[in-house]
Amino acid sequence: VNKRINEAGKSVSRDTFNYLVERTGYLEKDSAYTLSHLLNDIAKAAAHSQSDEVKAEDFEAVMTADASHDAFALLEAAFTGEKALALALWRQRCNALLPGETGREIFRMIALICSQLEMTLIARERMADGQNAKDLATAMGVHPYRLRKALEAARPKSTESLFDNLLAAYDLEQQIKSGLLSGETAVELFIACV
Repeated sequence: VNKRINEAGKSVSRDTFNYLVERTGYLEKDSAYTLSHLLNDIAKAAAHSQSDEVKAEDFEAVMTADASHDAFALLEAAFTGEKALALALWRQRCNALLPGETGREIFRMIALICSQLEMTLIARERMADGQNAKDLATAMGVHPYRLRKALEAARPKSTESLFDNLLAAYDLEQQIKSGLLSGETAVELFIACV
């Protein structure tokens, strides 16, 4: 990243680099975000930047978020009491989809929310057993920045509350498939109740 940004006559901070990795999911083993995507986003952000330093805002302006980042941002907003922001993020995600993609995306987002909550709960349990947070990321196969951000976002929640949220997220799929709620409504109610 530094090499490509330096070739464009610019610089990038370590925090911005961490933001880029977390936002794109580039270092995640199951990520669809490839080296080609990364190089294209670096070139676009460098061209977009009006200063000598490429900032997170420059990346934000030129790239599309990874779905897992959107799930993380949604949970972070909901956990910190910013329900309106969480709902806005959810609606923004839905509005960016083609009509035929909405149903599939709803189930994908539910799976990502469950994954985020599971990761956070597992990390908390291991930390309670004395495992170091830095070692946790390696043992769990996740990027340390992603794990740290997830734990920070969940800080206001008790472990019991997180577990209840996970059970509620698991229940969303059944509510949708049984016809009790539409997909969008089910996710909105989940956000409101988190």
